[in-house]
Amino acid sequence: MSRVREISRIDGQLYVIEDRIGGLSMAALLPKLSGERRAPALRAYLAAAEAMSVASAPGEAFGDLLLDQPTRCDRWSDYLSPP
Repeated sequence: MSRVREISRIDGQLYVIEDRIGGLSMAALLPKLSGERRAPALRAYLAAAEAMSVASAPGEAFGDLLLDQPTRCDRWSDYLSPP
């Protein structure tokens, strides 16, 4: 489980600092799974992605935090969609 270290604002922009969650990404894990192990993992991943697609944070934008020209979107699903 990830531990939140700090939640605050800078110039009105909300930020969160938290520990990285250990483990493998789905991109790294999926090619290693087959048969009975692959299907439930993919279903769980898709269910989580679907739930996140409707998440909203009124007044806050989703996006990159540390890039020079970050992508900002009002909805998580828009942030995940290619430009």
